[in-house]
Amino acid sequence: MLDEIRHMKENFALESEEKSIRSNISGHLQAIWTTLQDSRPEKMSGYGTMSTLDKELLSPCILNLLTMLEDIYRQLR
Repeated sequence: MLDEIRHMKENFALESEEKSIRSNISGHLQAIWTTLQDSRPEKMSGYGTMSTLDKELLSPCILNLLTMLEDIYRQLR
């Protein structure tokens, strides 16, 4: 059965290159989103205490990057 499916994909171009590139990019964007979410000060408590100043400096940067990421993701759709 798997050989027949592979044969169909190869002969009928059932998988477009554009879709696989979009899927690949989407996967990378999701990984970046997860990393940014985990980098927010309230999520980093397991690494020790963060000063209030550091929280105030880090939060806007992370939120800005998340906004950029959301814009890129919207354009990808």
